[in-house]
Parts: sequence; structure tokens; C-alpha cells
Amino acid sequence: MRWVGRFLTVGAVLLVGACAMTEPPEELTEPDKAKGGPNLAPRPEPRDESARYRGPAPVIKPQVRTVAGQVTPFRWSEAPAAADVPAAPLSGRIAGFDFRYRYASVVPDDEDRLPTYLLRFSNKDRGELCAFSFEDDAVCLEWHLPTGVGEWQKRLTDPRPDGSYAWYTIRQSDGTPLTRNPDWAVYLRIDEERGSTESGGIASLVGRIALTFGDKEKSWLAGTFVADGCR
Repeated sequence: MRWVGRFLTVGAVLLVGACAMTEPPEELTEPDKAKGGPNLAPRPEPRDESARYRGPAPVIKPQVRTVAGQVTPFRWSEAPAAADVPAAPLSGRIAGFDFRYRYASVVPDDEDRLPTYLLRFSNKDRGELCAFSFEDDAVCLEWHLPTGVGEWQKRLTDPRPDGSYAWYTIRQSDGTPLTRNPDWAVYLRIDEERGSTESGGIASLVGRIALTFGDKEKSWLAGTFVADGCR
């Protein structure tokens, strides 16, 4: 994730709170006996699809969002659909804890050598950094396609599409952060694109989502959201 690289000096421990994921190890070729060690296999550059990330002008102010007064009732499903999304601001139950989103952001990234979008839902208000915080609980979804207005659905049993990941980081009762990336299912609908909230950022998004996890607690996040576009 290239955006994480800008903050490596903060330390690996803090990256957990930033919804960071560990990159897969590089594939190694046969040892180069002449040099006394293995050579790293060449890694292809991500395909140039930068046009996907250009948000509409002009730059807009951070968006106003409604916070749920309480967690909205929701029926956990292995195959969430449009009808399952509550007509209420985003909330959920993550690892057995109530979760109500107060802020969301979307940034360009790359995974599996593909350009991707990283959508991050936080239980804290927007802070100094547009894209993330080190002090919050967060649920993250990353995907390659589709982009722009449209919908995307994945069942729990479906193979994970390239460039697609979901995970969460939540603080337990003793304050210790817990990060998990169990199997997941999603219904995502982007209803509208707006201007970016940062110069050089991508489009802000308005949409709805039902995201379920195959963990023992059957975690879920569902409802409507507004995500600030960041760079």
C-alpha cells in the first residue's frame, strides 16, 4: 500500500491502527550461486489506470455526515444484497463491540499489482489527516472494480477478486487494538461521486454498504455513508 509508506517513520506498531495490511512476500528465483544468495523476481509495475483516480473539480469542503444514534438492527448474511442495507447511517457490530461510523475516507492504492480504492470507515471524526487516524476503530474495504457509480456484490463463499480485501481494527475492553481479516461478503452501491476534499485527491463517494465477516462473532457493518475523497 503506497499511502502507508508516507508514514513509515511513525513505527510499525502504529500502523495497526491505520488499517495497514502486510504485503505478501516477494517470490524468489533460484539462488544465484555466483553472488551467494537468491535474486528477487522482477515485479511488474501496476497497470497505468490513473484516470480512474481523478476526482471531479472543484475541491470541496469536508462533507457533513449523520451519525447513527444507536446500532441499527441488521440480519447477518453470507450474501448481503441491496434489500439488506438499512436506510440509516452506517453502524454495526465488530468483534462483539458496537460500531457507529463518524467519518469515512477513500484513497487510491494498489494491491495485487492492480490500482485499487481503499474505503475506510472510522468511529472518530475527521482529524488532521484526511485518510486515516492512529487513534480510532476502523473497518476497511479495498477493491479494484467497479469504479464510479454502480454496485458490487461478493458472497462469503466467492473467491476473493484480485485487489480486493476487507479487515477491521478495533480496541478491546483493555484498550489493546485487535486487527482481523476473516473471510467476508459485501454489497456495495456507489450512488454519487463528488469533488475531492484534498487538492490532488480522488472523488468523494456517497453510497450504501452491507459488509459481513465470517469471524466467530459474525461481525457486520451496514447502512448509508459519505466518504471524503483524499489523495
